[in-house]
Amino acid sequence: MSGEIDYNKIIVETFSKTIDKIYESAKDKVSGLTNTMRSRLKRTYTSYLDNLKRKYSETKTLIYRETPQPILSFYEPLDLHNRDIKLKSPKLPDILNLDSPVLITGSGGSGKSTLLKYFLLNALEDANIMPIFIELRYLENKQSTLLDHIAENLKIHTLKLPRDFISSVLSRGGFVIFLDGLDELSSNQSQKISTEIHELVDNQVGNSFIVTSRPGIDFTSWTNFIELKTTPLTLNKACSLVKKLHIEKELKKRFIKDLKSKIFEAHQSFFENPLLLSIMLITYQDSASIPAQLHNFYSFAFDALFFRHDASKAGFRRPTKTEMDIDIGRKVMSGLSLVTYLDEKFVFSKTEITSYLKQAQNLIGTDYKINDLLNDLLSAYCMLIQDGTRYAFTHRSFQEYFSAYYLVNAVEDEQRLIVDNFIKRLDRDMTLQLAFRMNQKLIEKLLIIPFLEKLKREICYSGKLTKMCFYKFLNLYCEQIIVKTISGKDNMNYSISVRPDNEPRIIFSNIIYFIRLEYKKELIQFSCRHIELNELGTIIAALKHQEFPYLLISELAKIKGLSTMFYESNEFKDFIPALFSLKNIIEKRHQDQKSSLVMKLATKGTAVDV
Repeated sequence: MSGEIDYNKIIVETFSKTIDKIYESAKDKVSGLTNTMRSRLKRTYTSYLDNLKRKYSETKTLIYRETPQPILSFYEPLDLHNRDIKLKSPKLPDILNLDSPVLITGSGGSGKSTLLKYFLLNALEDANIMPIFIELRYLENKQSTLLDHIAENLKIHTLKLPRDFISSVLSRGGFVIFLDGLDELSSNQSQKISTEIHELVDNQVGNSFIVTSRPGIDFTSWTNFIELKTTPLTLNKACSLVKKLHIEKELKKRFIKDLKSKIFEAHQSFFENPLLLSIMLITYQDSASIPAQLHNFYSFAFDALFFRHDASKAGFRRPTKTEMDIDIGRKVMSGLSLVTYLDEKFVFSKTEITSYLKQAQNLIGTDYKINDLLNDLLSAYCMLIQDGTRYAFTHRSFQEYFSAYYLVNAVEDEQRLIVDNFIKRLDRDMTLQLAFRMNQKLIEKLLIIPFLEKLKREICYSGKLTKMCFYKFLNLYCEQIIVKTISGKDNMNYSISVRPDNEPRIIFSNIIYFIRLEYKKELIQFSCRHIELNELGTIIAALKHQEFPYLLISELAKIKGLSTMFYESNEFKDFIPALFSLKNIIEKRHQDQKSSLVMKLATKGTAVDV
C-alpha cells in the first residue's frame, strides 16, 4: 500500500455507490426513510470516513511526541499466528479471507492498535468494505450498549441517523467492525462488552469483526473467533522499523550495528516489542547503553524522556511549572499510577485526572498546583498524553512500572494490601513481575512463602504426593475440563478452565503461573517441565465419550479409572513436590543472607538482635 493513495477520491467517488445499496436494503425495514435521508446518509457517511482517515492515518508516538506522523511512514508489518495459522505481514483481505470473527492478542506495546489502524487504511482503499472503528476504552463509564455506542460514535463523526436504521444497516452486512482495546476496560465492563460483542456477531452475521486485546482475559468462550497472536519482531524487522523512524541517521546506523552485533540476542525480549524497541532507542540516544533488566530499562526511559532536549542548545533544560526535581517526579508518577491502576482506569477526563492527581499527592505528601502538575506530566516528563478532552498514560506499561515502583518503596502495611491487588491482574500485565525484578526478596516474603505455606496445609502435603493431595491441588487451581475439537479437525483436545467470576481460583492459578515464570531454573533441577495444560493428551479419548463437552474436576476425581489415568499422566505430579522444594530453597537463601548480614555487623562491633 502506497502512502500516496488518494483516500478522499475513493471516499467521495466510490463509497457513494455502496451507500445506495445500503439505503435500498434498509428502507423497507425502517419507517420514515426518505430520499432526503438517502442523500444525507451519502453525505454524512463519506464525511464519517473522511474523519476516520484524518483521525487514524496519523499518530503521535514516543518518538514523535510533538507532530503526528503518517502511520504508513513508520509502520513495520507485523506477523500473526496461532497453532494452525501463520500470516506473514498480513493486510486486511488476509484477515477477511479467514471468514470468521478474529481476535488479535498481544502484550502491551506489541503493536495491536497500530495494526488495526493499518487495517482500517486498507479498508479505505476498497469501496466494497465499509469500516466502523471503535476504541473500546471510551465505553468504560457508559451504561449504553455497544450497539448504542456505535450509533453514538457515528453521530459524533457527523453520521446522525436513527438507531433502528443503523441496526438495520448493520444487519445488511458488508461492514468491517474494528473493536480496539478490550483489555483497556475494567474487568466488569470487559465482561459486559464481551457478551455484547458475541451478541453482535451472532445477530449481524454478514459483517466482519476484528477485536484486539492483551492476553489474560478468559477467551475460552469465544468459540466463534479465531485468535491470532502478534508475532515478536525478528532481528530483520527490528532493524527495518528503526530505519523507518525519522531520527538522526548516524544514531540509527550505530544502533542497528549494535543490534546486529550483540544486543539483540542479549536483550531479545526488549527488541521483539515495537514499543520497547522505540523506548530502547530513546535511552540509547542518551547513554549508548542498554540496561539488562526491564525495570532498569523503564527507569532509564523515564530519565531519557525528561532530559531529552535540543542538542544544539547547550545547557538547555526543559522548563517545569512545578520545579519539582526528577526524584519527586518519580514519586508523583508512582502515586498517580497506583491510584489509577487500582481503579483499572487508563483514560481520564479532565475532572478524573484532576481527582487522581489529588489522590496521588495525598499518598506521597506533595502539594503542587494541579494544573501545573498536569502540565509537567504532559510536557516535561512526557508521561501523559492528551487526545482532545481525554488524558492517558504515554503507554500503559509506564503505569505498570510506576505501580510496581510504589509497591517496593511503600511501608510494610501498605505493601501487603497492594500486592493482593497485583495478583488479581497477574495474567494481564507485568506489574508484579516488575516488582519482583526490583526486589525479589520482598515479593518472596510478601507472597511466595506465605502462599506455599498455606498451600501445603490446604492439600495436606506431608512430604509425599498422594492422589488426595493431587486432586486437592487441582480443585484449588481449576474448575473443569473442556473437551473441544481443534480448529474444525477430527482430533480432540481439552483445556482446563476457570470461570471469570471465580476470583479465588483465578488468584491461585495466577500465582502458580507466576512461580512457573520466575523460577524456571530452580524448578528444572527437580525435572519439572513447563506445563502445557491443553496438551496433556492421554485423557482425551476417555473424555470425548462423556455425555457433556465438559467435566468438573470434582466429578473427575470420583471416576476411579479416569482419575487414575489423569493422575498418572499429569505433569503436576512432578510440579507439586517441586513447589515445596522451591519453598525450602527460598527460605534457606533468606536465612543465609540474614546470617551473612549478622556476621558482617558483628565484625563491626554493632549490636545485633538475632
